[in-house]
Amino acid sequence: MVRVLAAVVAWGAGLAAPAVADDWPQWRGPNRDGVSAEAGLTAAWPKAGPPLAWRADTLGSGYSGPAVVGPRLYVMGSDATTEFLCALAVETGREAWRTPLGPLFKNPWGDGPRGTPTVSGGRVYALGAQGVLACVEAATGRLVWRTDLRADHGGRLMRGNFLDLDWGYAESPLVDGGRVVVSPGGPGGTVAAFDAATGELVWRSKTVTDAASYASAVVATVGGVRQYVQLTGGVELAVGAFMKAPPRAAGLDPATGALLWGHAIRYTTAGVINTPVVLGDRVHTSCGYGAGCTILRVARWGTRFVAIDETSGDARRAMKTYHGGVVPAGDRVYGYSETGGWVCQSFPKGDEIWADQKTIQGGAHVRVGTGFYFVTTTGRVAAADPGDSGWLPRGDFPLPGVAPLRKANAKIQVCTHPVVANGRLYVRDMGTLYCYDLRPAK
Repeated sequence: MVRVLAAVVAWGAGLAAPAVADDWPQWRGPNRDGVSAEAGLTAAWPKAGPPLAWRADTLGSGYSGPAVVGPRLYVMGSDATTEFLCALAVETGREAWRTPLGPLFKNPWGDGPRGTPTVSGGRVYALGAQGVLACVEAATGRLVWRTDLRADHGGRLMRGNFLDLDWGYAESPLVDGGRVVVSPGGPGGTVAAFDAATGELVWRSKTVTDAASYASAVVATVGGVRQYVQLTGGVELAVGAFMKAPPRAAGLDPATGALLWGHAIRYTTAGVINTPVVLGDRVHTSCGYGAGCTILRVARWGTRFVAIDETSGDARRAMKTYHGGVVPAGDRVYGYSETGGWVCQSFPKGDEIWADQKTIQGGAHVRVGTGFYFVTTTGRVAAADPGDSGWLPRGDFPLPGVAPLRKANAKIQVCTHPVVANGRLYVRDMGTLYCYDLRPAK
């Protein structure tokens, strides 16, 4: 992790304080929780927003977010037939290299790759929407190894109950302890670990054989035991039918993939998307389409674990997050609920502290210090601080243009989560990646 110190204006304070800049090496940042440790960024924006450093217009279809390490960012895109992984210079947006991954995934709600690459040990790991998992050299883009979750490992994604669609692999690889952890789904084991150096299969979660969801795994220590926490896609009764077994949250042994604990969550939707948030011994999950949230307490009894659903009915209804994720801040979590607008929810009780349906449109967000940055599904960018009864805005502006793909297809939204890294804000609108400079003027 790169940290750069300088005396600049503190967040929201107008006083001189050290600035801290960080890389963003994976999905949702260093800890996969949507939280940045950066400080000293500009406290207020002009009406037009912060300075636009550059824009890159060559990414094509896709919702992949950037991973940023040092002088480069890594992101997936597509052309008319192929998904690719590429590297761009953070100073200029110029492309350094491009490596094909596999055939283009097509979907009425937007083609192309969905996940964020992960950068670790001089390599980049990326999972395309068709299920191609690849490892390339960060410096050159040279392919080191490649495997196909469907063709090579019998992968199975959860499908729409009526449309009989899957929505493409949307998971972002977790790199941990020399392993690359992803979820092929299906009878061979929902979750798999591959050797990060060679791509060889290390283990499959043989006691967990649900379809894969669209969520990404996180590392957590619960009851003193380090584990991978992931959401599954459940088991379908038949193609196009409702689920025989619902999705579940699960904790897995990092060494073997053995199930440490599991708990069915009350979702009947085929849209399990959001990454679980683990705080202490509690796991917070949230889903849209009327599903709501679940708060589990994972207790350890000797060598065994049990997951207890402690969600009240009011709490379950408060947070119905479609795709924008839930971000923690102390004893609260923040997310956009499809029924209540932006919701501030206590944690772990789950009580709704406030709901704000007017200040900021729905979308995705990241936390930087005590404030938040937002990108709405309609292409607006905002900054705000949490108040006692809603958001306290600090700036709001539209993206400079509308992606041609969004103009042509009303179903396509701005769904890529914003990224804050090394004093810059990155926002993707399909084929265009915008880089805004958040560093105070010298």
